Amino acid sequence: MVNEYEIKKLNGWLENINGANNTLADIQDQYSSGIDYEDEDGEQEFTRSDMDDLFYLLCKLEKALKSEIKNEEES
Repeated sequence: MVNEYEIKKLNGWLENINGANNTLADIQDQYSSGIDYEDEDGEQEFTRSDMDDLFYLLCKLEKALKSEIKNEEES
């Protein structure tokens, strides 16, 4: 039997991942060279490479969630 609650929860997560990817794209447009910030240990930078890595991980998570949704729909 299909678990509608589980599918709804996974689709909600998927929507959040899509929103995060859109937000990340906006940040990349505005801060193409990276973001400088200061933490307790001193000055740090969130680079374009960090943003690219995050985008890759979010896409990987999106693919995994879509697979999980498919599995739930088939059960």
